[in-house]
This record gives sequence, structure tokens and C-alpha cells, in this order.
Amino acid sequence: MDKIEQKAGDKIRELISWVSDMGNKGYFKPSTVKNRVNAIRSISSVLDPLEKKDLQTLLQQIDVITKRWATKTNAAPSSVGPIKSHAKSLINDYLKYQKDPSSLKPKPRKTEPMEERRKKSLVSKTERKSIPGPEKEECKTQEQGVPDIHINIQIHISADAPDSQIEKIFESISKHIYKK
Repeated sequence: MDKIEQKAGDKIRELISWVSDMGNKGYFKPSTVKNRVNAIRSISSVLDPLEKKDLQTLLQQIDVITKRWATKTNAAPSSVGPIKSHAKSLINDYLKYQKDPSSLKPKPRKTEPMEERRKKSLVSKTERKSIPGPEKEECKTQEQGVPDIHINIQIHISADAPDSQIEKIFESISKHIYKK
């Protein structure tokens, strides 16, 4: 790597160093630091040295750059949004901090005990167990030689997601899957 490329990449290295440092100081959770570092490293792989110099331009062109990254890496469509979001948040927070260091505040963590959060959940364990399903008499597919079908649904919810968003997810599941 020649000196021009080293200088051009300094802003990306500076971003990574900054977010790591802020994580060590408690401004960001370790998972946030990891996600943001991975995102900026990913999209920086498609940048030419001049694009790495100017963070404002990088921020303005984030849509195009993430599309280039997705095309180059044949990324799953579901990974493009989070990569773009993490990179954009990192750059925005960094630029905001550069203008006014006191503007960066740590995000408050949920301080409720896990048991309290579980109680507030829309669907408790007992409700999940009591969701009606096909009765043994109704389900005759096994007798006809056709196997039963079991579908597992995994939902990944950010730890920062508000309770209202989580409730809406479970309401939607109840409405669309269980037809309640």
C-alpha cells in the first residue's frame, strides 16, 4: 500500500478506532461496536482511496455504496439494510462528536430485571402453550402416509427495540399465523 492509499484509508481506520474507544468508555454496547466495525469494514472494501477520504460524501452516497458492496459480495438482501444502518449510524455519531463531543450520550440500558420484562411480554409461556392447534382426530395426514409439517420461526429482535415494537410483532404473529 502506498502513502496515498494509507492517507486515504485513515478516515476509515479513524472511525474504527473511535467507535472502539467509545465502546471501551461505555458509550456503546460491545455488540454495537462489533456491528458498526463490521459494517464500515464491509462497505470500505468497495471504496477507492479518494472515497475513503471524505466522510460527508461517504454518508451522502451510502445507498449507492451499500448497493455496490451487495453486488460485489453477492450479499443476501436481508443483510444490506443492517450494514447500511450500522455504517450510517457510525458516521453520523462520529461527525456529530467531532462538532460537539458533549453531544454524544450513552444509550440507557434496560434496567428492569429480566423477570419483569418477561411479565410484560404480550405472549407469556402459558399463553403460548395454550394456542390451539389441530387436534389429533383432525390431523389424519400421518395415517395417509404424508408426514406432519413443523415450521420453526425465528425472530431476531434488537435489544434496543421498544416494548411497543415487540408487542406489535407478537400481535402480527397471532393475527396472521394463528388467525386470532
